[in-house]
Amino acid sequence: MAALRDQGRIGAIGVGVKDWPTCLRFARTGGFDCFMLAGGYHAAVPGFPGIPGLLARPNAISVLVAAPFNTGILATGAVAGARYFYRPAPEPVLATTRRLEALCRDHGVPLAAAALQFPLRHPAVASVVVGHQSPPTSPPTWPCCGGRSRPPSGGARGRGLLIAAA
Repeated sequence: MAALRDQGRIGAIGVGVKDWPTCLRFARTGGFDCFMLAGGYHAAVPGFPGIPGLLARPNAISVLVAAPFNTGILATGAVAGARYFYRPAPEPVLATTRRLEALCRDHGVPLAAAALQFPLRHPAVASVVVGHQSPPTSPPTWPCCGGRSRPPSGGARGRGLLIAAA
């Protein structure tokens, strides 16, 4: 793979996983340009202590955050039947989501917009990858970005919409 990258036949070498410890394990082996992290870094559970380890490497590894709605709860809110990691959302996640919904409501920001933009505040995150189970049940997500690939300078964090530890 590295030879193909060096020849310009492929642009990057990456791996897709669900948790940051696996990203760090792969990072230690070397040779990776990017990781797709599915459901492991989002507004409901923002901790991603592994990212500093990725950024500290000589050739920083980009992170593509997939599943920013984490099976839907960050798009639907803490509604009856809300799902998190493909299961009914546990009470602590529902409680966090309710707090996020209230904060978003106070600032006139849709929860889905905050969920999409939250990961982009981290310098290692190169992109957010959104997927939906089916179009009829999916909220329109592109308008949530306001047509931008990154939040404006100061962004939601500057307006108190993002958790400071992110």
